[in-house]
Amino acid sequence: MRLLLGVIAYNLGNLLRRLVLPVAIQSWSLTSLQQRLFKTGAPLVRNARYLTLQLAESYLTGSLFRQILALMFILQIAGWFIFSCILMSFIEHQVHRRLMHRRNFLSAHTASFKRVFEAHALVHHKHYAEIFSDEPVARGEDKEIRLTVRKAPIKAIPIAALIALVSWQGAAVFVAAMIFHHWAWNQIHLEMHKPEQRVFSTWPVYKFLARYHCLHHRHLDRNFNVVFPLADYVLGTSVRANEGDLKYMKQWGL
Repeated sequence: MRLLLGVIAYNLGNLLRRLVLPVAIQSWSLTSLQQRLFKTGAPLVRNARYLTLQLAESYLTGSLFRQILALMFILQIAGWFIFSCILMSFIEHQVHRRLMHRRNFLSAHTASFKRVFEAHALVHHKHYAEIFSDEPVARGEDKEIRLTVRKAPIKAIPIAALIALVSWQGAAVFVAAMIFHHWAWNQIHLEMHKPEQRVFSTWPVYKFLARYHCLHHRHLDRNFNVVFPLADYVLGTSVRANEGDLKYMKQWGL
């Protein structure tokens, strides 16, 4: 077990080394990094006002050190973005399943949640019960398949506030991920139901998402994810296409 943990730690350290080291020192081993970066000797020079730590230039220059810090920051932002997308997958799943498909306390006592439920569960799914797509309509007549992008930052505030307790960068990235999700939902969902042959309509990832969402209209209690199809697999609400589903999707060019 100790050997296995050592192998995992080494491989993880080796991966991070490749991601955050500038090209000039990317060939350094983990041992070299330990000796030159973490155990670098430097004299402490005192004067009347300042304390100066003079690092040995032969090991790690100030320029290389700043490059490492920049790459570490980029890696941190990328990690928070991946985390935010995963979290958004579960939020999307729960909102779609519990607020847009079910009558509950909120939809029974709040006008805004009632409109959300009726626009999606009653209007949208009734309209697309027998068909999956139809002709595009003028903007404003497709409210039941749109999310309001300008409201995304407001919706993100409660969770972003919790993330901010750990990292303000993570909170900012989560807000950006929420805005991206709402924008992507609108683009993808509109192209699915009111196709205009947008640039991404031939991309394999869009074709996958379109087939995935088509199954949601065939099985209303399955495939709740639209943009980030992860939570369905984790929570057991994904569905596999049967023969009838495959014929239906083929009918609509999916």
